[in-house]
Amino acid sequence: MMRLVDSRGSSCSRSTARRVSLWLGSALACSSVLASAQEATFAVQAKKVLTGTGEAIDSAVVLVENGKIRAVGAGLAIPAGWTVHQHDGVVMPGMIDLGATLGGSELLENHESLTPDLRVAEGLDLWDPSFAAWLGAGVTSVYVIPPTGSVIPGSGAVVKTAGAAAQRIVAAEAGLEIGLNAGARRRDRAPTSVQGTALALRDLFGSPEAQASVQRAKRGELAVFAHADGVGEVRLAAQLAKELGWKARLVGPALPDQALAIARGAAIPLVLRPLDYGAEERTRRSYGALGATPHPLGFASLAQGGAEPGLRRGAALAVRAGLDPAIALRALTGGAAAMLGLEARLGTIAPGRDADLVWLDGDPLDLGTRIVAVFVDGKRADRGAEGH
Repeated sequence: MMRLVDSRGSSCSRSTARRVSLWLGSALACSSVLASAQEATFAVQAKKVLTGTGEAIDSAVVLVENGKIRAVGAGLAIPAGWTVHQHDGVVMPGMIDLGATLGGSELLENHESLTPDLRVAEGLDLWDPSFAAWLGAGVTSVYVIPPTGSVIPGSGAVVKTAGAAAQRIVAAEAGLEIGLNAGARRRDRAPTSVQGTALALRDLFGSPEAQASVQRAKRGELAVFAHADGVGEVRLAAQLAKELGWKARLVGPALPDQALAIARGAAIPLVLRPLDYGAEERTRRSYGALGATPHPLGFASLAQGGAEPGLRRGAALAVRAGLDPAIALRALTGGAAAMLGLEARLGTIAPGRDADLVWLDGDPLDLGTRIVAVFVDGKRADRGAEGH
């Protein structure tokens, strides 16, 4: 016998459940808050499922088994004995932040310009309160990076924002961070110029005795996240990627439309800062000019802890400016996972993927929409509705 639980968590009789299924205008059919939902195996019946691939499925069922997605689709049969959660709203994959200094990574030393063998994963504080803030905002995985104040500050790790400590580090070395922007240079240490930065990187990557992480990046086994603000820095990133064999991702361009014109020819994905309310009109137009580009996009908060990363808000503001909604949603989910090489685990609702799910009461890109619940590896992990 199936046990039915509504999106606020109360167990309902079959007659009540039938009435709830007809009451599409409300998510408040039963009175108590969403149960802890720690079952290893359950089904979600949702008004709409956004898979993270650009596909939207109305009246969909998601089957979760032992922390993984077993199946998703409209009209799926639910196995006997499974708990069924009713959600009269939207279910989407957990969002992915493609760059933040959390878990103590902001405390790492960066007094040297080149520290490629520094690994964030070796000193992470998984109980940093910032992870809970990211989780409450619907971000279930973060590419945690070292401070960006040097040319090569080290390598970043992909970390779940909740779950058992032994399972939270998804990839201990997911990318090599490289700073080509002004923030990576200081007057009291070399290199002090863009030209000096390029020379130092060419020397390092050309050395047969370079550190292990550099060797992996040279072989294309480790992605290079190149931080570049201005057009000149973006061009340098594209040039170095071609020369040195980087599997590059371009991070944080000030004007994404100008960066796209360069990155498209170099086949380099773009990682965007979230657009904010105070952005200048030229910046808003630049985000909007991306339109429905098929070029790979992602979002990185580039935050050093804080209340929450603003990823969803930033994507929503970019959509208001003209970015295609489907492109923005994919950039928050499946597109971000692909940039990390983790598309087989994260970012989409598909068979075999981790059951990292966000339940919302409406369109994710509507600024009035609230998060109802967040699941990591099939278990509810948040502390309640967004903002509490």
